[in-house]
Amino acid sequence: MKLMLRKNVRIILLSCCLLGSWLSAQAQDLAWVRSLVATGYDAAKCMTVDAAGNTYVAGIFTETTDFDPGTGVQNMLSSGWDMFLLKLDTGGHFLWAKHFVPSNPDVLGEPSGIVLDSLNNIYISGNYGSFGQPGSIDFDPGTGVQTLSTAGDLYTTDMFVLKLDSSGAFTWVKALKGAGEDISNGIALDHQGNVFTTGYFKGTADFDPGAGVQNLVSASTYGNVFISRLNNSGDFVWAKRLGSADVIRSSAIKTDAAGNVFTLGVFGGTVDFDPNAGTQNLVTVMGPYGYSKSNAFVSKLSNDGNYVWAKQMGMPYNGYSPEVIPTAMAIDQAGNVIVTGSFADTADFDPGTGTANLVSTLTGVEDNEIFVAKLDNDGAFVWAKSMGGIKSEIGFAITTDAQGDIYTAGRFAGPVDFNPSDTVESIL
Repeated sequence: MKLMLRKNVRIILLSCCLLGSWLSAQAQDLAWVRSLVATGYDAAKCMTVDAAGNTYVAGIFTETTDFDPGTGVQNMLSSGWDMFLLKLDTGGHFLWAKHFVPSNPDVLGEPSGIVLDSLNNIYISGNYGSFGQPGSIDFDPGTGVQTLSTAGDLYTTDMFVLKLDSSGAFTWVKALKGAGEDISNGIALDHQGNVFTTGYFKGTADFDPGAGVQNLVSASTYGNVFISRLNNSGDFVWAKRLGSADVIRSSAIKTDAAGNVFTLGVFGGTVDFDPNAGTQNLVTVMGPYGYSKSNAFVSKLSNDGNYVWAKQMGMPYNGYSPEVIPTAMAIDQAGNVIVTGSFADTADFDPGTGTANLVSTLTGVEDNEIFVAKLDNDGAFVWAKSMGGIKSEIGFAITTDAQGDIYTAGRFAGPVDFNPSDTVESIL
């Protein structure tokens, strides 16, 4: 299992970039910053905010961490690599923290996504496994015991979907698992409370967390993408596979007001995006050195899991495909799809017959620039913008507000022009 470690958790509520009506990144007001004191390593893995402005953060920690960022003390002691869920109020003050305890130090879990429903019930997706000896994780943060077990195989990772109520009390937990590496990396809800997750799996995996068996079989040794739907009680509804013999990974999943399911990811080679009997291939083109670079994809399925469309960003330029790595996606109130990530070289972001090239000003192997691209609900191109400087940059997160303004957050080094128009607005 991959872990990203950081000495302290820092939670920042900050609008980084606004596209549409441009506001300089320097002009945004910092609401608050909170830091947690720890004796070991801690990492915030995912975060969301409710309608009242309360913040929910899920992550991992080792040793002892004080989860009250104020003057109080709310220590938790880990048994190894443990998961936590923290709730802060709109001012960044401690409300509560929950601890999900493994049975031994070799067992670890890692949250990958968090969403809330209209009643502020909390849904968390993630992964769990073991470095060595078998064991389990107790997903009930209260006095009860609700465990999922792992066999202790270094090369086997399973997935979980957890539901807590608005106070953080246990409701249910479900496991999606197989005999190989199964990784969940996104979660979404529709208006009926159905729970959608995405990620990738290798070999054969059972996506029915109940007594039934609903196996999907990967067509590639690299693994294929899955899209799973559970109902609000955590019962199986359907699971679909995207992929073929080439490489594909998903990075985000969202739903629109009609319940359609959008999946964002990256692929290389020839990949079939129809999860049912049909064939809907997208293709990347081999480069001058005989390998195919990765392009972004957006897939749209109906609420029942039927193919609607799949679109590609990074269409071939000068005879081969550029590198386009998508990381995050948002659906605005009009159903438009907005995507961010990074790209290199010259990339065409119009998935149709037109051309909408963005050109990176950097030429190094790892020198990427930020892109933000907008498609309508039918997958037609609307616009694409780039932001870059003298070093490598990437967009990591994106969201929209009720007015349709777009907020992105990411990473940069050195001076960067964050104004996607011809006007230069640099931040150091």
